[in-house]
Amino acid sequence: MNVMEKEELHIEFNDQIVRYLSDEMTVSEKEQFEHLINVDSEKLAQFSAYKKIWDGVDHLAARSKYDMDGEWNMLADKIDFEPDERINTSGRSLRMIVLRVAAALVIGVLGVAGWYGGRQMLMYERVAVESGIKEIVLPDGTLLTLNSGSTIKYTKRESLSYRMIKLNGEAYFEVARDTTRPFIIDAGLARVEVLGTKFNVRAYPESKVVEVTVSSGLVAMASKRESDHQILLAKGNTGIYTREKKELNLIKSGNANAIAWKTRELVFTDTPIEEVIRVIAHTYNVDIVLVDPGLSEFTITVSFTNQELEAVLNVLESTLDLKIEKNGNQIRIDSE
Repeated sequence: MNVMEKEELHIEFNDQIVRYLSDEMTVSEKEQFEHLINVDSEKLAQFSAYKKIWDGVDHLAARSKYDMDGEWNMLADKIDFEPDERINTSGRSLRMIVLRVAAALVIGVLGVAGWYGGRQMLMYERVAVESGIKEIVLPDGTLLTLNSGSTIKYTKRESLSYRMIKLNGEAYFEVARDTTRPFIIDAGLARVEVLGTKFNVRAYPESKVVEVTVSSGLVAMASKRESDHQILLAKGNTGIYTREKKELNLIKSGNANAIAWKTRELVFTDTPIEEVIRVIAHTYNVDIVLVDPGLSEFTITVSFTNQELEAVLNVLESTLDLKIEKNGNQIRIDSE
């Protein structure tokens, strides 16, 4: 059995767990499922972990505030869906959403080669953006905005029990909601799974980190190499996986400028000039060099809304008495 087949079987078992716990199985199906987990210790352990999540959802729904130290450790009690898709936090819908998202937390480690080794069978599409920004609508209705220097591959078969995409670079996802087919993202070092939400993934191959920032909904993020270490990200949260330390961390406040490359909205509050320049360079896809190392001591508080690069640089130049010069494709910032 190849890696792809194992992945499909694993996802199929996740769905069986959800159907069993939500009482959607027939008597015969229940008996078969119970026999399966009783003779397979690994599946029994997986089922037990999911049942604990299932049984704890009512307790989560009753919480009045975001609890970082509770049983879920990094799960918000309020999930921001669109008004017409808001769920009943006391009923089975919440259990279904949470449990299916939580399935991402126990899916085994898969290599990229395994995911796409069977691409002939899966039928996939590849889209690359060398410069600028490109919007793509996937077959399921998901809207992707790809940043410069990014590449995606995605499966086209709608008969699969999941939706799968491989990302190299950065993209903003507005995932079409489908509670029966999880949306899985291979982001290099990390793995992300959702049902329907909006979030940004930055996973450039040369970068030291993989960063996921959530705009709405709930996102599960895990290290592909250490699948036992995972986090759940709610609206406003940022998850960061560090390549060198092999650490996965959740930041509650998130990254205010995570999607500035898409929105052209920049916010800096007492921010070191080095960080300001890094964000501006990434947002406008330009190369900016800080010539005078002494400038790193400065901080700035300023915001920009849909401004051209020239206007942003003019504000920095006049505010901090800088000297900004363009040298080919490079912008050099020095002190007066």
